[in-house]
Amino acid sequence: MSQSTRKADTLQEQPSNRPHKLSIAVPEEGTDRKPHSYERWLIAKLLRMAGNPPVRFQLWNDEIIESDLIIASFTLRLADPKALYQLVSNPNLAFGDLYSSGRLKVEGDLSDLMTALYRTVHKAREKWPKWLEAAWRNHNPRSTSVSDARENIHHHYDLGNEFYKLWLDHAEMQYTCAYYESPDLSLEQAQLAKLEHVCRKLRLQPGQTVVEAGCGWGGLARYMARQYGVKVHAYNISREQLAFARAEAEKQGLSHLIEYIEDDYRNIEGQYDAFVSIGMLEHVGKDHYGEMARVIRRSLKPEGMALLHSIVETARC
Repeated sequence: MSQSTRKADTLQEQPSNRPHKLSIAVPEEGTDRKPHSYERWLIAKLLRMAGNPPVRFQLWNDEIIESDLIIASFTLRLADPKALYQLVSNPNLAFGDLYSSGRLKVEGDLSDLMTALYRTVHKAREKWPKWLEAAWRNHNPRSTSVSDARENIHHHYDLGNEFYKLWLDHAEMQYTCAYYESPDLSLEQAQLAKLEHVCRKLRLQPGQTVVEAGCGWGGLARYMARQYGVKVHAYNISREQLAFARAEAEKQGLSHLIEYIEDDYRNIEGQYDAFVSIGMLEHVGKDHYGEMARVIRRSLKPEGMALLHSIVETARC
């Protein structure tokens, strides 16, 4: 089971005191009425605008609608007419909510479906009219200003460390992807392999100084200090994560090598042999990439090394 699947399964299973905020609710009951002619037209139009992917639609009355231009490999079943309207109004946003609520069901491998949709839509969007591009664009990302970033992180991570212990690895509480050097590794082993991989890319040597932006539960800082004998300043604005990180560093006898700092990455001070940030670029936001680059530049010694890891790519600066 992948880490992302494990996360999703656990999130569904765990009780929460927060109100459920699924934006597209499950209807109380379905409908067996026949679709209107304009509803059939909407689906045909949706398929054309998506580049005619290998997909057929099965409607709430079991009627099948598919393109004549390609053989379908996947079937998407819509539970009710409103699901159709929500999907057509913004497929990129509605697909996940409808799937999660059970109002859109997939016959066929989901990951293969998403790959096929991405390829056809990516090619088809070059011919979209401007009004459609505007209608189907994603919502505006959250602000990542200094004040808003703290609220965003508090909302996302300060849910209680006991909750995250239920489904993260027990080795270092890593929230980002693991590195499976071989398929038989456990999650804990793969997460430690990821940390080792990061350290080797940074070419760490004993006695060096490292600054980490967005340290999570502090696992990388502890690994660098324990395995490579470096001194680490790790910045984070999640109080729950920092409490866990400091307690673990104390327990492992590493407090003399690690300082966990409750502050925004933009306030990093000093110069270091290495700069590292794992899985935080998504919280930085595209509008602040330039600012992040300036922080890295001023934080590094002349021969310093930096590594950024994100969900979409790993890059060495």
